[in-house]
Amino acid sequence: MRNFTVSSEPQCKRPRGRTSNCSKRSEGSAVVRAFGRLVFILCWFGYCCVGGDCLVTAKIQHRQVTAKIQHQHSTGYNLQADQQVGRQVQPELQQLTRTGSHHMHRNRSSLTFLAIGDWGPEDTDGECTSDSVQAMISQGMAKLIAKGEPASSGSNVQQQQQQHADFVLLLGDNFYPRGIEGDEFSERFQSTFEKRFASDDFDCPFYAILGNHDYLGNTTAQIQYTQHSTRWKMPHRWHKVSKSFGSGRNLRRVDIFLVDTIIMAGMSSQIEGRFLPGPESKQLAKSQLDWLEHSMAHSKAHYKFVAGHYPIYSIGPHGPSPLVGSTLLPLLKKYNAHYLCGHDHDVQVLQDKDGIVHVVSGIGGGDKCCYKGSMNSVPAEWVKFAATGREGEFITVNGEVKGDESGSSGGLKGGFASIRVGLEDFSVVVHGEDGRELYSIKVDRK
Repeated sequence: MRNFTVSSEPQCKRPRGRTSNCSKRSEGSAVVRAFGRLVFILCWFGYCCVGGDCLVTAKIQHRQVTAKIQHQHSTGYNLQADQQVGRQVQPELQQLTRTGSHHMHRNRSSLTFLAIGDWGPEDTDGECTSDSVQAMISQGMAKLIAKGEPASSGSNVQQQQQQHADFVLLLGDNFYPRGIEGDEFSERFQSTFEKRFASDDFDCPFYAILGNHDYLGNTTAQIQYTQHSTRWKMPHRWHKVSKSFGSGRNLRRVDIFLVDTIIMAGMSSQIEGRFLPGPESKQLAKSQLDWLEHSMAHSKAHYKFVAGHYPIYSIGPHGPSPLVGSTLLPLLKKYNAHYLCGHDHDVQVLQDKDGIVHVVSGIGGGDKCCYKGSMNSVPAEWVKFAATGREGEFITVNGEVKGDESGSSGGLKGGFASIRVGLEDFSVVVHGEDGRELYSIKVDRK
């Protein structure tokens, strides 16, 4: 805190016939004060008009800062530029956190969203590989996407609407194999995202975070693409999503905090999670953690989720990430939050000793399904469900490995998770590539 002292400069005395310097300074001070009052009034008026949401201002300032350093990112990851973003945009992001971009569904008793990671396939001459798998997963997801708001509170339409998803979380590794080459006008945004998730079937926002493969390319391009798409939402490397549903006593709020685990724990280069090198920029990592702690501490949400790319716990070959865990687990426990991630190319639902649910959704079709799992990574009783192996043939339910006796669950080519939040609990559902339900678990609200 700065210490302000009263100046000991002697008072000016005005000689006769001359204009006092003090008078000039007083006039100047009066102008400054008047200008300050005008700015305050305008800001207060703007605050009232938008309900306290300074989102527009923060976005403009964010764009101005990132535009200044965009040329530094034209060939990929630039630590110095990222540090500049962390220093200069952070105050605006904290303002965003307090007010938030918020959407309310009043005539609803639940809210549903999808989570999919490791979904952006390799691009060859503008054509995505594994087209059949991509198409199957997209069609399976489209079955669950909401098609507009219900007509009335008592209609059958609303009952069906309760099961439909309102938005999608993209959990990183959005563009294999080396992220975006070029800028925000890269054709990859069209071929990998816009065409795969066509707006006719996916008229909803996609909230995205970065994965380790994205950091092999131009990460700023993915942030900047937010300005050019009505559905792609990545305003910063870490950001918050707030949603509400219901009304009166049944009003419920959901906050999702999307974090950059590469900033948090460093780059993964086909290594296990326990060997992650740590943050390349401790300053940037601290900025993100400060934001997350502040955001969660001030959140009034009934349900809280944190989403990142690297898992905290996993039975996949990348395994648990102790550095991610030591950073996030204390906050998850303190604020009764749960964790969503990707990275390991399989699907898992784990619940640790503190009741925290960990969802690994890493079979979005960007690469092969699935990695082979190891039950030695975490206590067996934590594993509520997992599909691992070359085609997900090794199904684990409540710690018991079913092998290829799983029937219809065998031959898994991809999939995703859906999270349905109700008034007093939430459910996690694991879906296969065609949208079929493989497993579900219900968790009470704390």
